[in-house]
Amino acid sequence: MRSAGSSVLDHGINAAQQKHRGRSWIEGLKVVAVVGLGFAFIVMLAVMILPVRSQVITFTIGAAWLICTAFVLFFFRDASPCPPCEPGVILSPSHGTVDYIDITTEQQFLSAPVRRISIYLSLLNVHVQHAPGSGTVKVLQHFPGRWSRAIRREASLRNEHLLVGLSCNDGHNIALRLISGIWVRRIVPWIACGQQVVPGERIGLIRFGSRVDIFLPLDAQVSVKPGDKVRGGETILARFKNGAW
Repeated sequence: MRSAGSSVLDHGINAAQQKHRGRSWIEGLKVVAVVGLGFAFIVMLAVMILPVRSQVITFTIGAAWLICTAFVLFFFRDASPCPPCEPGVILSPSHGTVDYIDITTEQQFLSAPVRRISIYLSLLNVHVQHAPGSGTVKVLQHFPGRWSRAIRREASLRNEHLLVGLSCNDGHNIALRLISGIWVRRIVPWIACGQQVVPGERIGLIRFGSRVDIFLPLDAQVSVKPGDKVRGGETILARFKNGAW
């Protein structure tokens, strides 16, 4: 039977995990509005140039706008994760596919050899990002970059990306690199330095095609392999012995 204290704690965690719910829809509506203005301008211009075909032009461009709107709203959908209650685990920050796992050096925050798990997000994946564990945001640093496809490994450093350094409550430090794709280079963080986060909490959004790298200490026991499908805020990527949230 749970104590009153644990109920209050669970309620606080659930509230934090629901924080920023719906913000991705707001971002999507902004895109829909901008695209709608663009289509309206095209309609006005086309009608002025070819008035005899105004009905056909209006119908065609209107249908194109509806299709574009449906895709945008689909892309900016959200998902409510159910984080596992197992202590000492690192959850996937993203929905997508594990692309590769290797050992590298993360210079900006960890400054040490680390294990990297790289997750590729296609245009069909949910792009809302989630906290992989509980802790304090120590680093939030934006890097401008080039226009290249996020499916390429070199996109991790060449593309626009946001580095998130997290000091976990169990004493481990981990880092996330949120990487934009070729289409619309914008990463929208919903967190700030010094902020406390809990597992599964919504921490940001990457627009249109992306990759996420998560950097873990070498003693982390990886639970996934390349090709695995993962869900943000739910799938366990790795475990630490004697860890705790």
